[in-house]
Amino acid sequence: ITNIMLLVFMTCLAFGTSTATLVSQSLGAGRPKLAARYAWQSVKLLVLIMGVVGALIMAFPEPIMRWFLPLDVQSGVLKDEVVALAIPSLRFCGVLSPLAAAALVLIQALYGAGESKFVMRAELALHFFCLVPLAWLFAVTLRFDLTGCWMATLCYAVALVGVTGHRLYQGDWQHRRI
Repeated sequence: ITNIMLLVFMTCLAFGTSTATLVSQSLGAGRPKLAARYAWQSVKLLVLIMGVVGALIMAFPEPIMRWFLPLDVQSGVLKDEVVALAIPSLRFCGVLSPLAAAALVLIQALYGAGESKFVMRAELALHFFCLVPLAWLFAVTLRFDLTGCWMATLCYAVALVGVTGHRLYQGDWQHRRI
């Protein structure tokens, strides 16, 4: 699951880094509206791409999971158990893929706009006041186990997209001198 999601995250970070470059170059050239356009177009494009990737992950979790497992004929039964346990988590990852895309590109766009302190504060607050408490609540207290952790991650991702999207939408960063 980690290897599959790393492919999603690495793609999002690469796309986000290019977005940060375009945003900062546009702001440096005195073209804040172009910077905003680059940011929002990048979010839309990567959400679309990762939406397709997420849909494929949700539709075909078993073959995707098996493709990432080592080829060891003797542990076939164990491999089947691992795949069976991983399928619900992998489907959750499919749902999270477009949200991760939006969040990571928005974060990188804000970095490019010089809003790194805002991103740090938002991430810190959401990790300690959203992700961790909700993971405990869902997984331990409400006994959703691993699914509870994924539910907390989903809540965190939605909140992160909301907070960073709102900050980008406000546009105060467009007046920053870089």
